[in-house]
Amino acid sequence: MHGYGARTFGFLLDEIIRRITGETLSSYWKRVFQEPLGLDLWFGLPESYAESLVESAATVIAPKTPPSPGHFSEAFTDPNSLTRRALSEPGGFLTPSVMNTEAMRRASIPSLGAIATADSLARFYALLAGDGEGFFQPETLASMQATLTKGPDRVLIDKTSFSAGFMTNDYGVYGLGKNSFGHPGAGGSLGFSDPKLGLGFAFIPSAMHPGALPGARTQKLVKALYGS
Repeated sequence: MHGYGARTFGFLLDEIIRRITGETLSSYWKRVFQEPLGLDLWFGLPESYAESLVESAATVIAPKTPPSPGHFSEAFTDPNSLTRRALSEPGGFLTPSVMNTEAMRRASIPSLGAIATADSLARFYALLAGDGEGFFQPETLASMQATLTKGPDRVLIDKTSFSAGFMTNDYGVYGLGKNSFGHPGAGGSLGFSDPKLGLGFAFIPSAMHPGALPGARTQKLVKALYGS
């Protein structure tokens, strides 16, 4: 059995990087990937950014409609469920309004604090769709694509499949690519890599839709991509 580690996985990676390199995940990402590749993708906007630039980050807008009835919705509203506990913080659930504050935009929170343009996220996934361009060893790229666990997810209350760090495409989240892998985000955001076609895709909406997995709006874009 498995369950999505929504608020723990990023912090575990951060600690591993700290112990190996002496750096935080944020600083390691900036040095190894963000600056060499010229990516507008940050784990916490740096202090050097003027307040006006921090404020220019897109505003996260909460869903305007309630979640569709279902097992996930029922579990999420139950404060004692594994779903609610996995998707909450020690101090309670983080609302979109909290995510829009300057403090949150500057904070390095590996599990939920990345700020990026869709172009930069797609370009990073395109890198993973190829040979890694010297940034990754072949065996590392292979581990991103190989499903390690699949089936009912005890947190998301749906069928999911995961590799080492990514969600794989055993259940068609990423269109037609059998070896595609990536990750969804809250509110309908999605990024993935299709090694067969050598492409990266990213959709980062400001206006969220209910639920934790890609909804109809996101799925429509993915279908349009593969139909073009």
